Amino acid sequence: MKKNFEKLTNHFAKSNLHDSIKRNTVRLLQQIEIPEKLEGAVMEICVNYVESPNEVVATKAFSLTILGRLAKNILK
Repeated sequence: MKKNFEKLTNHFAKSNLHDSIKRNTVRLLQQIEIPEKLEGAVMEICVNYVESPNEVVATKAFSLTILGRLAKNILK
């Protein structure tokens, strides 16, 4: 997973993804360590999901979990 994380992040940033792909990707990201160099990109994607009125609730909820975890890492 670590060697493909950047590829995953780039793919997951695309705007035309099906809801299930977005939902399952953020579900996965809740469970794994996000590389420091990609934290900003993941945060931006998650914030966009949370702010979007068209996003499904599960994707928003998983995104909030990721954002909370990343915020704790920043405050350490």
